[in-house]
Amino acid sequence: MVSEAITRSIYLLLTFSFAGLCAPQALAQANAVAGRALFAEERKGNCSACHKTPTDAPRIGASNIGPPLEAIRQKYPTPADRMRLRDSIRDQSRVNASTIMPPYGKHRILTETEIDDIVAYLETL
Repeated sequence: MVSEAITRSIYLLLTFSFAGLCAPQALAQANAVAGRALFAEERKGNCSACHKTPTDAPRIGASNIGPPLEAIRQKYPTPADRMRLRDSIRDQSRVNASTIMPPYGKHRILTETEIDDIVAYLETL
């Protein structure tokens, strides 16, 4: 009986430890998948209406209104840079008053979580 309890405790400890190691990566992938869908969703982000994604073949598009979205990890390498990217999606007018980019967060077109998902997707480009 004691050895069964010890075995179960070790099993649970290993399971939760392994889950803890894998969970952030799995969560980031799930967020990126959700962000990719939002990127093209006409009633939400619809980012592909203005931006090209040259490294994501199905989402390449022909638009040149906004800058092409590529090498995002290199352009925004630090957490502070990624926060800047996130803030520009939330409300680009805070940085550029004459922008034509909709203020997705300010106008609640996207939730804060959806903005995070789009950033997670952009990090895959």
